[in-house]
Amino acid sequence: GRADDMLIVRGVNLFPSAIEDVLGSIPNVSPEFMIVIDDSLKDAAGFLTGIKLQVEAEAGAPADIGSKIAGTIRDRLTVRAEVEVLAAGTLPRTTHKAKRVLRMDGA
Repeated sequence: GRADDMLIVRGVNLFPSAIEDVLGSIPNVSPEFMIVIDDSLKDAAGFLTGIKLQVEAEAGAPADIGSKIAGTIRDRLTVRAEVEVLAAGTLPRTTHKAKRVLRMDGA
């Protein structure tokens, strides 16, 4: 992964490519996703305690797909994720290097 995309969450180095690998292993989940970082995810010292993840579910995805994604990320990457499941086609598409991290806090 690229160093400028790397996040440190509770001492764990997290690359968007690791999230992509996890999502690729879960049926009915699109490969499109966005990691959203904002101040609500930081502790008093300003360190990340988890991530917000926007993912697209494909048609036929079970209602609990968000919980399954969050649990799989926690198990494989030891990172807490708040998952927002979006309809297919919601996230922006890119033809080159995809921007996977959206910083809402100015960080």
